[in-house]
Amino acid sequence: MPNQREVKFRAWDKNEKEMYDDILYERGIEGGVRPWIIMQYTGLKDKNGKEIYEGDIIKHFGRTGDFTGKDFILKVFYDNAHGGFVPFGFHSYAVKCIDYKEWKYDCEVIGNIYENPELIKEG
Repeated sequence: MPNQREVKFRAWDKNEKEMYDDILYERGIEGGVRPWIIMQYTGLKDKNGKEIYEGDIIKHFGRTGDFTGKDFILKVFYDNAHGGFVPFGFHSYAVKCIDYKEWKYDCEVIGNIYENPELIKEG
């Protein structure tokens, strides 16, 4: 039997500036749709066992070639071309896809793009 991926979501409330974990689709008190940005769980955990969601910012410790010993700050997003969640960084190391087995050992969630936008610096 193939492994089943756990499907769950969290949401950023644009009005309240607050993150909600383990959400299901919910309507506001007045019956209107809440102003949420929905993020899906990737099915992966970082080196500390923290769940990784799209929109998370991770620190990746390089272990190969010229990148050995260097930390890279990356954001996680869903990439249609790869058919899955991938990290992306704003630098010459701009990885589009880190080998998923490395996430468990070499990645750490340090924030997300809504609560900690200062962690991602373009350029």
